[in-house]
Amino acid sequence: MYRWGLKTYNYTPYVQYSDVFSSNQIDLINEIGLNNLNASPLEKSQVVSDFNYQVDDNIRRSFISWIYSDVVHNNWLYQMLSAKIEDVNRHFFNFDLNEIETLQYTEYDSSYEGVFKKHVDILSPHTYMRKITFSIQLSKPDEYEGGDFILHTGQEPVVLDKTRGSIAFFPSWTLHEVTPITKGTRRSLVGWVIGPRFK
Repeated sequence: MYRWGLKTYNYTPYVQYSDVFSSNQIDLINEIGLNNLNASPLEKSQVVSDFNYQVDDNIRRSFISWIYSDVVHNNWLYQMLSAKIEDVNRHFFNFDLNEIETLQYTEYDSSYEGVFKKHVDILSPHTYMRKITFSIQLSKPDEYEGGDFILHTGQEPVVLDKTRGSIAFFPSWTLHEVTPITKGTRRSLVGWVIGPRFK
């Protein structure tokens, strides 16, 4: 039996960079996220269950705040991310994209054994859906233990780089997790790029 081939599709499971943000810019992101500066107060994180958001410590233990795009002092961050997203999408994913969702500042601490068990970020919206997830490492590797950011893209799990300022991009359907924090605090900035539903 023979099959008729479509155009070549080069699947890229993830891409990661370590030179996008400077140390000063990372300090500023932490200041915004931690101190309610142009962002929402830190609150206990939630998960989606039956299309409703709720706290579930069995799945996710962390605190989050939201860094708003309609605050002028945050424009530099959204502008930098927009340029990088467009470049990454053009070279690796080639998805139809429209917007960046509100950025999520996340803190995992050993005092409550912060964790986010295996999950995917893609939701089931009426019109738009998450297509690309990105995560920026805001802590230094020696500031915590545990807290590995792991992608499950094949037979072997992929542990992402812990270099401060590194950023990873991957399709939002990718199964991923943050392993429990056993010492210290891990901080990150997470975002999702949405577009029309896949056809």
